[in-house]
Amino acid sequence: MLIDLGFNFGLVRYTALNKKNLNYKNILFNSVLFLVLILSTITICIFFSILNLEIIIIKLNLDKNLIYIIYILTINVIINLIISVFGNYLFGLGEFVLWKSISIFHTTLNILLLLIVYQYNLNIKSYINLILINSLIILVINILIHYIKGYRINFKYCNFKILKRLYKVSSSSFINSLINKIINYSDTLIIAFFWTVNDVARYELIYKLCFLSTYSFSLFSTILFPTMVEKSKNYIYKIRYIAIKNITITMAIYYFITIFIFFNAEKLIEIWVGEGNYAGDKILIILLLINLVHAIGATPSVIVQALTSGRRFMYSEIFNAILNIVLSILLLKLIGLVGVPIGTLLSYLLTSGWYIPYIAFKKLKIKLTSFLKITILNFIKLIIILVIANVIYIKCVEIKEITLYLIINLSLNLSLFYYVYKKELKKLNLNFY
Repeated sequence: MLIDLGFNFGLVRYTALNKKNLNYKNILFNSVLFLVLILSTITICIFFSILNLEIIIIKLNLDKNLIYIIYILTINVIINLIISVFGNYLFGLGEFVLWKSISIFHTTLNILLLLIVYQYNLNIKSYINLILINSLIILVINILIHYIKGYRINFKYCNFKILKRLYKVSSSSFINSLINKIINYSDTLIIAFFWTVNDVARYELIYKLCFLSTYSFSLFSTILFPTMVEKSKNYIYKIRYIAIKNITITMAIYYFITIFIFFNAEKLIEIWVGEGNYAGDKILIILLLINLVHAIGATPSVIVQALTSGRRFMYSEIFNAILNIVLSILLLKLIGLVGVPIGTLLSYLLTSGWYIPYIAFKKLKIKLTSFLKITILNFIKLIIILVIANVIYIKCVEIKEITLYLIINLSLNLSLFYYVYKKELKKLNLNFY
């Protein structure tokens, strides 16, 4: 969410740097929470004022239920923003399991509520009310956890000098978030502007499938951030050790997920929205190559943001976004729909794709040969076995029920992944997370 102006990022960073200073952490947490509450109140007032003005002046004939839903959804967004302050504070403290458990619990409850609505044939208004109640429950849970752990919500601790100190880091994070949104949505907007609605839908489906798969490996990099910030002053050698391990597990997961998606993308989309919505193998391959760039750059991105001010990362992403738009438009006109992901891939390779790893490995003094070994050479055996297994499975197994077909295939891939990679997984000793 952009409403916090990036201060949640600053909260994680400075909490990690001051883990042992309880008084400073309380000041930091309460200052950011107070700021977010002010920003949220201003946002709600502005949004509701604009909505009411449009209804009165422009005389929009909006249904009362629709207006109610808009109000409740806006309030829900604000509550989730406040929840994110609690979550990021726990994240900065290194409470990864607790932080992620609350998030999973929140998502699970939302899914269960959706099933209840579907089962009992409730209307959208009822569902929105239930989501709001769910968010309030999660907020209460967060408050209770903070009190149990000895952290206090008291705005007497607020210190605007600390917020001023956070501003430099937070402003870079805010711009990075904004640029990231532009990069993620520019492809779809370009296709919508220059191509047909049908092409937008087909491209967006396969893009979302590949994009969502990046969460499977980027999580391992994300949770490293507080650890790297904490050890940034005196333990560079430790960060180097952690980075190499993290790149190893990230790339292993990338190859596993990529091979599964490559052989099953069309079936996954068919289950999702039905037949005839697959954009084609060419676009899929290019999007999976973009994922490869993301996988390689996931750990370096965290390193650069943890060990530097983040300015170089920000400038790199700005150039990436501009180049992405220009190349995607040009290639769309020259070679058609496939030109859009090619433009995105080229923009990454010419900017952040090489520059961010270069800064990170220069900072940690990691050699390029070592990097290539842990990103490619270590996984040749895994790739070959998974590819052969999938080819044999496709040719030999005939199951009409697509869901069952995919579950068996995924189980096969997971089993082979563990079998081939179990020794390396044991060597990794993931306790450092």
